[in-house]
Amino acid sequence: MESPSDGVVQRTNPVSPVVAIEDHTTNTIDITWTIDEDTVYDSFEIFYKADSDEDYQTDTIDGEDPHEYQLKDLTPGEKYKIEMKTHSGGETSDSSEPKQQRTKPVSPVVAIEDHTTNTIDITWTIDEDTVYDSFEIFYKADSDEDYQTDTIDGEDPHEYQLKDLTPGEKYKLK
Repeated sequence: MESPSDGVVQRTNPVSPVVAIEDHTTNTIDITWTIDEDTVYDSFEIFYKADSDEDYQTDTIDGEDPHEYQLKDLTPGEKYKIEMKTHSGGETSDSSEPKQQRTKPVSPVVAIEDHTTNTIDITWTIDEDTVYDSFEIFYKADSDEDYQTDTIDGEDPHEYQLKDLTPGEKYKLK
């Protein structure tokens, strides 16, 4: 607070930005934000952390338009919590409402290990830095229009047997 000879001056706190998630990939999250048009601001501070992390990482962005930013070098398949604050002349807003977004996982590499008249045994390898909860296997016979889906828990070992298949039929897996 300043105390000039002709009065007392105090800056008010700025308003918190409203954050939105625009897009995401395996290792990025694109965010945008809006701020009350009457708010005077110098910069914005982004706080983000993966669910597996204890501490927030921070990035500071000057107050120029456009109000968009890309969080980079994130872990594939990890859920992130994102918040922002507005800075104005040494004053700081409260944190924005938190947003959460999971990055996309890296697709596993699938291999056929064995097969019988009515089964196909598959295995897959994954990127060691990627976080997975589960896997979905999509498969269909050449004679089918729609894929069938099996969901498998994400724990090791990464192997699965498709059962009750039609003998002699060709199957597509993804």
